[in-house]
Amino acid sequence: MAYFKTDSTETTTGGEIFYRLDQGILPENVFFIHGNIASSVWWTPIRELFEQDLLALAEPCGHDHGDGHHHHHHHEVPELPGAFLVADFRGCGRSSAPKKAKDVNVMTMAKDFLALLDSLDLTHVHLVGHSTGGLIAACMLSLEPQRFSSSILLDSVGAHGVQFNDSVAAAFQQMKSNRDLTAQVIGSTIWGLNPQDPFFKNVIVDAAFRAVKNTGTWVLEELVGLNLIDQFRKVQVPVLVLHGEHDVLLPLQDSKDMAALFPKGKFEVLAGIGHCGNYENPVLIKKLVEGLFAVEK
Repeated sequence: MAYFKTDSTETTTGGEIFYRLDQGILPENVFFIHGNIASSVWWTPIRELFEQDLLALAEPCGHDHGDGHHHHHHHEVPELPGAFLVADFRGCGRSSAPKKAKDVNVMTMAKDFLALLDSLDLTHVHLVGHSTGGLIAACMLSLEPQRFSSSILLDSVGAHGVQFNDSVAAAFQQMKSNRDLTAQVIGSTIWGLNPQDPFFKNVIVDAAFRAVKNTGTWVLEELVGLNLIDQFRKVQVPVLVLHGEHDVLLPLQDSKDMAALFPKGKFEVLAGIGHCGNYENPVLIKKLVEGLFAVEK
């Protein structure tokens, strides 16, 4: 776990980006990017599933050496060549708070994460982005396509951004001082939520509350009236665009349109999933990520 420093530019304030790099737990490098009022902790359940797979490979097995005794040999946990990388975008998780609205520009956040990959010397990366993180991921693909092997966009904001009605912005302002309201709002995006789940109640709601206090409505405002169509049309990376059938937050059509923009885009509806497949069904999302490794480019 570490911090990466971003420099100030004419338009944006520099800051610290928190990241966590787990080496050796995947066959290939994957960078996972979270959504608005969230943080990198959203990817913890998926990381733990990959870690369990590795530990299962290292289970002790009993050997009988012909002397009637049972000897246990512990196998080393195998090291795989790839890393599991997560990072918090500005104002989220443990990254520093933005000083102004321009600091959460999607292209700026994409450049933050590309600079992080540079500093870690990671190439041949698969990119997985959820919600606003999907849009940031798509921006990264458009800026440096040669760095990426493939991508999954999970219930991503589309190429035109998204405009919520005024009541959403009003709620975000109130959420800054109201943790229960924050829990309600983030909970409303999760299909089949059990509000008593400790991971939701503690981890997810904490991340949402911190992020909304730091960023307020700035990310929502950034997503209004975007047009990234020309940038995305040029992306020659295979992109799988997924949309939960019960996603009440973002329009299905936006995901379909997004997939159609990418020359190697594919679109799939996820049955039984809402806006937050990474939390709702980490086993399924892990399987889809594993599907990226099988593909020979």
